[in-house]
Amino acid sequence: MSPALRNVILAAAVAAVFAGSLWWFHYIPDDAYIGMRYARNLADGEGLVFNPGERVEGYTNFLWVIVLAAAARAGIPIVSGARILGLLFSAGTLVLAWRACNTVIPEKEKTLAGAGIAFAAPLFLAASAPFATWALSGTEIPMFTFLLTAGMLLLSTGRGVIPVFTVFAVLTLVRPEGAAFYLLAAFLLIVRGEKARSVAAGGILVAAILLAPYIVWKISWIGSVLPNTFNAKTGAAAQQLRNGLAYTTRFAAWYIWFPAAALLFRRSGALTIIPLSIIVLDWIIVTALGGDWMPRHRLLVPSLPAIAVMAAAAIPRVVMRQQAGDRGRGGAWQSIALAVILASVAMAPGSSGYAAFRHERLTVKAFGWAGEVLGERLPEGTSLGCGSTGAIGYYSGLPVIDILGLTEPEIARSGKIVSDQPGHMKSLGSHVLDRKPDLLLLGNIQLHHGRRPEDLGRIKVQERDIILDPRFSSDYEFVHLPMGDGFFLSCYARSGSAIFSE
Repeated sequence: MSPALRNVILAAAVAAVFAGSLWWFHYIPDDAYIGMRYARNLADGEGLVFNPGERVEGYTNFLWVIVLAAAARAGIPIVSGARILGLLFSAGTLVLAWRACNTVIPEKEKTLAGAGIAFAAPLFLAASAPFATWALSGTEIPMFTFLLTAGMLLLSTGRGVIPVFTVFAVLTLVRPEGAAFYLLAAFLLIVRGEKARSVAAGGILVAAILLAPYIVWKISWIGSVLPNTFNAKTGAAAQQLRNGLAYTTRFAAWYIWFPAAALLFRRSGALTIIPLSIIVLDWIIVTALGGDWMPRHRLLVPSLPAIAVMAAAAIPRVVMRQQAGDRGRGGAWQSIALAVILASVAMAPGSSGYAAFRHERLTVKAFGWAGEVLGERLPEGTSLGCGSTGAIGYYSGLPVIDILGLTEPEIARSGKIVSDQPGHMKSLGSHVLDRKPDLLLLGNIQLHHGRRPEDLGRIKVQERDIILDPRFSSDYEFVHLPMGDGFFLSCYARSGSAIFSE
């Protein structure tokens, strides 16, 4: 078989596995629509705002929002455009993972273990449930993962200081934690043998050109370097650390064995030191930030390509040890078997909690439908108060008051810690009622067939502060809004508000 035909067959196998993973794990989280709403408002001339006239950085993905806004200005629908871009970045990451292995693994090792060994890393990623889940999520995660993998490849292949820093600067514009990887890149460049003075000069130059204007703009527009989401999602240090450790430990239980195997079978080299440094730093950052509540470990997905590359790079050494004095026989078949095992193990976490994952996917879809109905039937300017602000806010286009504080600086800064759920810790009911929302969608938005008594409604712990305020009982009444097709939305309407009826 010719090398070209072999590569086409292996690439097709990776594509088939990835397509199957996407079909099974496709997902758009509610929070993705927050960034999309910012992008739409920017494209429509309202500025980088969630609610027109309110300067709040309720996103953590600046460059992604800008890209989506540019796509919207070009006439590309934001939701489908975001998913297509995510898919393209994910496919690009598969190519980069293949190139990393194909470029850095010595030819002798690839020959002994089978010429298609470089496809083990993209096959691992294609089968991975977290990687596939976030590929079509409409979030910045695929873009961030692609850039981090590109930076890893540049570092591994000896590229110059300026290209390396440029990629990591763009990474920082996508998500704030990219700044930590920017510093890591400087350290790895010095370890690689670059002169410290050249590294420092290159790092300062790129930062001055790409990052300094962004920081100056943030301070002038928002008034803060850190996004409002950072304040909203951080709480007591001890609880945050516990959350982060639990989050990272669950992920590590599935994936730590791959870098461990690479360390066991590879003593040193670019495909050990550089990806391992990226993995360790990513896990430390996510642990310190307190993890996340969303399914399939979105914040740790960027470390998966580094894990996949380390695992693939260990295969030749495993095969070589097994063959011992009889090298060259069966190496390709042993490599294929190991690659399949890697893919199978990568796929395994997807079966854990799949019913809850599917329910979450359907819930967000229902929120989007409810937002469309509310946007069509409620008077323009009707304000909504709720905790799940993404799909409701994007599809309704109405003013939204975020009970959890992502787009409410007062709650983010001064809210009481009432929960240990990552990203949903704070509450400040007095502020929500000060904003006088026309409708309060409590209980995480209650959609159901028929009318339900109020005592069957669900009130989340972050909402108790609202209902205990005397203004709630005096100013709001429990109502059922008809949504069509026999569905009703149970919520609380402020006295004097104009709400629709059938």
